[in-house]
Amino acid sequence: MTSRSVPVKLDRLRHLKFSFNALADLQDIDPKIFTKNLGDLAVIRRYLWAGMKHEDNALTEQKVGEILEDYVEQDGDLIDLSSKIGDAIEGAVFSKRSKTEPSQKPNEGAPSKNSAKIGSKR
Repeated sequence: MTSRSVPVKLDRLRHLKFSFNALADLQDIDPKIFTKNLGDLAVIRRYLWAGMKHEDNALTEQKVGEILEDYVEQDGDLIDLSSKIGDAIEGAVFSKRSKTEPSQKPNEGAPSKNSAKIGSKR
């Protein structure tokens, strides 16, 4: 897997990866998904579905719910799982910096001609 994926042990070893398409699918299904709490069970399930479907295109949210049910029954830690989802989101397609690279803000206060926010209309 690439450096943008995060391994998680669920029913088997899987890799969370939030590609452009995965993030767009999340936004299509729920336009407010990026503002929701990762402690919400439906949100965890939806993020897992989007992050794992690159490995299994036939994966559904219902199947992910079944995987999560087994994970919890086997003493899986949902807090740890939410943290891994967060790690994978940090490595998403929109993140160009590594976690250890310092933030660089060229021309702070003045937008560059290439700057744009996700969801903004030009």
